[in-house]
Amino acid sequence: MTYSRHYPFLETVHDALGGDLARTIAFFKRVDQAKPAPRDVMKRYKLKSDSSVAFLRAYEDEVIKTIGKLLAEATDRN
Repeated sequence: MTYSRHYPFLETVHDALGGDLARTIAFFKRVDQAKPAPRDVMKRYKLKSDSSVAFLRAYEDEVIKTIGKLLAEATDRN
């Protein structure tokens, strides 16, 4: 998540993980492994190109969903 508009969201994730930087980094490594492949996003959203704005928005939405799912799992364990 490189876009500055996501910084507040990423900070919320960090806070939910107890403000522990090592835990946050490990969490986002899990997100990177769990996020859908670009071709899967294209298929799910019926997109023809992975270089369109529509693809970027769809992929971003899917990464956000992945973060939410994994965060719920991570914080339910505590």
